[in-house]
Amino acid sequence: MLIGTEITTDIGTKSLDGNLYNVDIDVWSQYRGQKEIKEIMERVYNLTNNVSISVSNADSVMSFVNSSTTIVEADGITRHGIININFTIYDN
Repeated sequence: MLIGTEITTDIGTKSLDGNLYNVDIDVWSQYRGQKEIKEIMERVYNLTNNVSISVSNADSVMSFVNSSTTIVEADGITRHGIININFTIYDN
């Protein structure tokens, strides 16, 4: 598992500092077929979709899965899963 591309957007207000972090989580499997990559991606989804996460120095942290994609790498064996997640964080 690897944290891939991250895009940060300021969503602060007059009274709160906040950021939206759009993050790709990349996972791989060389299991023949899609069973293992789908299981890995489902586990990441269940841990990150629509959950409140504890982060030090933050009042509110929410995460939502935007999309997930599975591709076959050039070797024809490796499956590459990409889960795109939004983390919304308001600092205290």
